[in-house]
Amino acid sequence: MNKKIVSKYIPQVKAAREEVQADFTTKDKLSGGSGAVNLRSLSQIAANNSTPSNKMEERIQASLAKQGIVSEKDLVAKEVD
Repeated sequence: MNKKIVSKYIPQVKAAREEVQADFTTKDKLSGGSGAVNLRSLSQIAANNSTPSNKMEERIQASLAKQGIVSEKDLVAKEVD
């Protein structure tokens, strides 16, 4: 690439670098933990008859139940449709 072409993008690159970035640091990481997030897949949530482990899973499970998906078998059947 020639210098003229590259120089057109310098302001955009600079602005992107200076822009506020999203921070996905977990509370666990901030308190000295590993920061690993233990997420379950949709089929695990659908197949799980126990209590959801967090509010997000609770909302997903409620939404699946409204659609008649209460087991992994139901989920697979809906995916095929």
